[in-house]
Amino acid sequence: MDEITTLLLGVIEARHQVLLTMNVPAAALDRVIEVLPAMKKPTVGRLHGIDYFSIQTVVQKGLVNGLIPPLKAAAPKISSRSR
Repeated sequence: MDEITTLLLGVIEARHQVLLTMNVPAAALDRVIEVLPAMKKPTVGRLHGIDYFSIQTVVQKGLVNGLIPPLKAAAPKISSRSR
């Protein structure tokens, strides 16, 4: 029964969060990470063959629209997706 409770609580909590994924130029990486309100540290990986990084982080769904302007200011060439 504890496993079912854990799974259900996870689903309920996840309904209020989104995964943001973005590709960021290396020069803007630190500025973008400063803007992100991550639950923990974001996942960062270098993209193959170009001077960009992929960033993934989980944020509260209600914060996404307010994050877009400061993210664009931190990295004008940013490309992003949310799920």
